[in-house]
Amino acid sequence: MRENKVGIAAFGEFSGTEFSDELLMGTGYCPMGYGGCDKVKIIAQESIEVIDCFEESRFTVLSMKIGKTYFVIAAAHLVDRMLSADSEPRLMDIRKMMDVIHGYENELSINKTIVMGDLNANPYEKELLLPNAFTEMLFKGLVRNKTGRTWCGDEYPFLYKPTIHWLLEELKNYGSFYYSGDCTNPIWNCYDQALVGPELMDSINSYSYLKKIGNRDLIAKVPLNSKISDHLPLLVDIHLS
Repeated sequence: MRENKVGIAAFGEFSGTEFSDELLMGTGYCPMGYGGCDKVKIIAQESIEVIDCFEESRFTVLSMKIGKTYFVIAAAHLVDRMLSADSEPRLMDIRKMMDVIHGYENELSINKTIVMGDLNANPYEKELLLPNAFTEMLFKGLVRNKTGRTWCGDEYPFLYKPTIHWLLEELKNYGSFYYSGDCTNPIWNCYDQALVGPELMDSINSYSYLKKIGNRDLIAKVPLNSKISDHLPLLVDIHLS
């Protein structure tokens, strides 16, 4: 985190990882939330103030402030596709999470929102596209011209999803999870993603799946280890102010 000057980090697979106050003391980072979410852990710089927090087992939503800038952070680790190929368990959590997000946005009169985490869904899948889920939009021009999607008489505001824009052959920025066991699978999957509110869509400086941290290569041909995440970390640089 310090090497990449990370402001806020979400850990979706942190079993066996120690995030105690004693261990973090002197690092400039501290855990966020009340401990009510057992699937995601958020660590942030001490200079970032938490205004309010909502937690469920698979997601955390925080309204936050740094300096004079207010924003909303949501982090999730949704139900694994291996456990449920059906999207409904993921959609249930997404809908609850979005209700909380919209509540915080209304309280603060902003749409500076960042949603991140292991969504266990690729771009263009229904968990991302459905109006009563994330209502993702992949194209900035459409977000500028139309704030949301009308469906069954209700209006659902867009979240901009930058993933497709930043998938690059030149940098081999392919995705976070490698799986070749299904002939219709793209092999490199973008299950770990970030989405942002319209106020932040022009503030994304970079969006990369890290294959190396320092001198440590994160891609190794070794047997799976349940104590180590099998997903590459996603690093997103966003200018908030």
